[in-house]
Amino acid sequence: MIKKTISCALGAAFVLGLALSAAGCSKPTVLETIDSAQIVSYPALFIDGSETKYTDASIGTDTLVYTCNAEDDVTVSLESGDGAVTLSAPESSTAGEIKTVTYTLTAKALGEYTLGFYNGEEKDGSLTFSVRAAYPADPEFDAFFSGTYDEMMATDPSDWGTVNAHDPSMIEVDGVYYVFSTGNNGQPGYQIRRLEDLIHWEYVGQAFSSTTKDLKEVYSALESVYGKEVSNSEVWAPDVVPAQGGGFWLYGSLTAAFGNNYSAIFLAYSDTISGKYKYQDTLVVSGGNWGSTANAIDPQIYYDAEGRMYMAYGSFQGGLHAIELDPQTGKRLDGLTYSDYESKEVFSAEYYGQNLTNTTNVEGPVAEYKENVPVYSGDILNTAEDEALWSRQNIYFLMGSADSLSLSYNMRQWSSASPVSGYTGYIKTAGSFSWKHSASDNRIGYTFFAPGHNDIFQTSDGVALIVYHSRLVSVIPAGGVSWPHYLFASMYAVNSKGQIVMSPNRYAGEQLRKVTREELLKLSGGNYDYITLGDGSAIVFAQEGLQLKENGTLAVNGQTQGKWVLYGDNYVAFTIGGNEYYGVAMPAWIEAENRAGITISAISTNGHPIYLNMVF
Repeated sequence: MIKKTISCALGAAFVLGLALSAAGCSKPTVLETIDSAQIVSYPALFIDGSETKYTDASIGTDTLVYTCNAEDDVTVSLESGDGAVTLSAPESSTAGEIKTVTYTLTAKALGEYTLGFYNGEEKDGSLTFSVRAAYPADPEFDAFFSGTYDEMMATDPSDWGTVNAHDPSMIEVDGVYYVFSTGNNGQPGYQIRRLEDLIHWEYVGQAFSSTTKDLKEVYSALESVYGKEVSNSEVWAPDVVPAQGGGFWLYGSLTAAFGNNYSAIFLAYSDTISGKYKYQDTLVVSGGNWGSTANAIDPQIYYDAEGRMYMAYGSFQGGLHAIELDPQTGKRLDGLTYSDYESKEVFSAEYYGQNLTNTTNVEGPVAEYKENVPVYSGDILNTAEDEALWSRQNIYFLMGSADSLSLSYNMRQWSSASPVSGYTGYIKTAGSFSWKHSASDNRIGYTFFAPGHNDIFQTSDGVALIVYHSRLVSVIPAGGVSWPHYLFASMYAVNSKGQIVMSPNRYAGEQLRKVTREELLKLSGGNYDYITLGDGSAIVFAQEGLQLKENGTLAVNGQTQGKWVLYGDNYVAFTIGGNEYYGVAMPAWIEAENRAGITISAISTNGHPIYLNMVF
């Protein structure tokens, strides 16, 4: 039996994409193909005059289409969810030796359901699908820590919530998510947080009991290069991945003192995700020579299409680099040591690995490989969508954080067809912005200030997230201490140009799905607040008055500024201020409105993001 889990949406886009192979039968002609006609309905939304309302008593429909031999007697039955999902009587048509059968599925409740497929009395297979809400419900986010810095330091870390989560990296283990973050504020050995809903976080503990004791080999290796005692006890920027044969590998870094590049990247291991972790090896050491060698910090693991394992790392003047690792041991594949480099047995490029980018102001690299990314080559803003102009590309995405950690941090992206070379971009993905209309606006209680040092993560059920830290400019601890970091997560998608676009809202349980023109126009009357980010570092506040109009024009404060088009499942392109933007429409919980709606995140042709949030 071959079972495929499918995501559907109950709401403004109830979309059921089905694929099933013949199973449990000797004849490959039975159930050769099952495809879905994507029928869009509005079961969770109705319009009452000028007021948009939601109803829980909703019904979603979609269509199941399959083909089989004309002489076969294939039927479908509901094996779970009776009453919550119903099937219409089948409609069939025959062309030559092939019969096509169509059912209409109607869902009245969220949940997991199973269909059984029979050829006569013999069962050929089954298919499990899920019906999910089209929009997220109120996530009831945990409150931010509101005390002073001294009060925070006097509080047990288990009560911190998301505060002090710097440089987060996520891993999923048996359906539970864990985030490891840089040690700080009395928690030097990597803080670990866990959650099951991707919204509410629970402090677990630290990966190491004592960095100076558990990582004495790293201190020793670093001190031999630094020439004096290492003053830093906090380890930075971890990444944790499953180890070959079970357990977990933790990759971390230690710097002798803040601001120099006397640093080391190490490998540790634990049988369990929450540790404690034990030292295994030192992979890279950097010793001075800013600008001519890499800085051995910020390791992140990624894999190529063939399963080869790489570690991206580096920062600022030293650039971003990648070293190939042995997936059997987690260590360097080439086995090189700092002694080999120091004795000039190998060149710098061999020891420090492939240079990914030549930028001098970026740190915290993270890479992600995606297959079959849809990319559109046509002029969608001026000519009708042409299916022949869509292609599928395999893309390696690289992200990093640029500029000052304290004041102007912002997320950048590159892409390539190769895992370790050819990266182009430096496209801005996010910087400091606020859904307030001004600094005195209190309709939302925080600002996305200097967001960055992110992980790129996809859950086992397909949710694509950027996990990052952000400061809250409105919360400044007493005593002149730097604004603390908070743990944030936002959904992301890839636009039709093959670029990452990040939702400008905290993740609240939504799913990327088909979005319709009627949603964009009718749910809020086509009205949006918007934020345009350039190369500047100042906080950009939301502006009012953007409207998507039925006739395909885009207006700001009643004046036509350009045009817009929705294409594919959820791609949006538009012009504003003389710039072209290409983005994705996504469901979101819009905190400034305290309700669910649609957000649009897009990138201009000159590499700058724009965000649109519905206003009601």
